Amino acid sequence: MKLFFSSIFLSLFLFSCSNKALTPSQFAQKACDCIKLSKDRSESGMKAFQDCNTENTELLSQHRTDTAWMSNYRKELTSILRECMSE
Repeated sequence: MKLFFSSIFLSLFLFSCSNKALTPSQFAQKACDCIKLSKDRSESGMKAFQDCNTENTELLSQHRTDTAWMSNYRKELTSILRECMSE
């Protein structure tokens, strides 16, 4: 399980370092990934969720003033959340 979370964070870290300008769709998918992490109630699972959520909050703050981006993000998040919650 730790290997699973380590690989997720490594891939998220590498992706975030290589592409600072996330599209609303990519960001919504990252939010879904965090939601999936929240299902693990172990200590390491909760830590992984908190780290993921903190990173997403920081990234989202860069776009708060861009109303078009935020509007697209909300639309993408709504459609992805339906799929994400059913997994």
